[in-house]
Amino acid sequence: AGQGVSVLGVDFDPEVLADKGRVAGMQVVFGDASDEDFISHLPTPGARLVLSTLRDAESDLALVKHLRALGYAGIIAVTAHSEREGRRLSAAGADHVLLPFTN
Repeated sequence: AGQGVSVLGVDFDPEVLADKGRVAGMQVVFGDASDEDFISHLPTPGARLVLSTLRDAESDLALVKHLRALGYAGIIAVTAHSEREGRRLSAAGADHVLLPFTN
């Protein structure tokens, strides 16, 4: 969060939010990334990039689908545990799939 860039952290674990937000000095909110209603209330209209580091492929898939269904036209980058997961996420509308968990 600098150089005119705003960062909003989202997590489902309140303890993680308290620790990470305090350390990074960024705004954090509690929420479920697979909940379409929650996603619809995020400030995405001005966002150029949504980066998801979820560890659950189904939640990531729901997030990507919800963002695209809500008309989000920015870049969506996600992490995946396998190339197969990555292909599913790409097919759902993810622009970039990172595979940090593979060899």
